[in-house]
Amino acid sequence: MQYARRRLVESQLFGHVKGAFSGAVADSIGFVRAADRGTLLLDEIGDLGASAQGALLRVLQEREVVPVGRAAAQKVDVRFLATTLRPLDIGAGQTQFRSDLFARLSGFVYTMMPLRERREDLGLLIAMLLRKSGVSESDRPRIAPDLGLALLRHGWPLNVRELEQLLLRTWLLADGGLMSGAPRFVAAGEATRSASAAPASRSLSADDEAMHRQVADALAATGGNISAAARALGKGRIQLHRLMKRLGVDARQFKG
Repeated sequence: MQYARRRLVESQLFGHVKGAFSGAVADSIGFVRAADRGTLLLDEIGDLGASAQGALLRVLQEREVVPVGRAAAQKVDVRFLATTLRPLDIGAGQTQFRSDLFARLSGFVYTMMPLRERREDLGLLIAMLLRKSGVSESDRPRIAPDLGLALLRHGWPLNVRELEQLLLRTWLLADGGLMSGAPRFVAAGEATRSASAAPASRSLSADDEAMHRQVADALAATGGNISAAARALGKGRIQLHRLMKRLGVDARQFKG
């Protein structure tokens, strides 16, 4: 199963030829070759397995791709952008992120501050997110003072995704364009903080403790809805299930 998953990841990135593995019913160029002469975003680079890391390193070094099931390499010209939500565990072990790959990817590193550390951007973000949700100026959206104060005081554990979901919910409940509901929002925030303060019973690493808090925050904010929590965290439902199992998080404790 692990081998099949590894081949699937590599085929998605580097492409494959028909018949290279079970389910390969046609040739595929993969994400890297599809981005030739352009830019490819590698989201959550830390989740990439050891084998795929090695293959990606070869692409960066040689500027060529070897599709799964083919021996001949194909030249590519791609600029790579990589993101990670948590610090990478740099090293040489099977469970660590390769230091040589990190060196190749880190030509320019930008650390984005969490929303709680740039509250001065709230106004601009709110205006942008409301437009993104289809709210126009003719709808006359307004934020009540109590909600505005709650937005400034909130810790924003899920960053901009949490703000976007909150604005959408609040707009749907708005009366005449006035967005309020601070008591409900504050109560949700308190539930989030109490949930994230309860770590898993077994000992966790610092990175896992941080991830435990993020998962707990997402489940608390969504009332234990795993699908909604996965969307808020930018993960797939199955991926979140595996993460919850590893961290010892039970979604039932967050249901109302």
